[in-house]
Amino acid sequence: MRPFTPATVQDALGISSRERIRWTRDGKLKPIGTKMIKDRGHFSLTLYSAEDVARLLMSPEILTSWRATPVACPP
Repeated sequence: MRPFTPATVQDALGISSRERIRWTRDGKLKPIGTKMIKDRGHFSLTLYSAEDVARLLMSPEILTSWRATPVACPP
């Protein structure tokens, strides 16, 4: 199985980009690497494990518990 891009993760899990970013920053959603893209400049694309996404799809209660956790205000 190929790694998931951020947009694919969001579509598959039905989550927003803010949730994906927050959960990645919190260490709940772990990236497996990055890919450099050269298209009108350079940028990197975070990649996520297909197995991790499949696990979350099989256990939607995990996402529910992550959503229930209050968002900390930045210092």
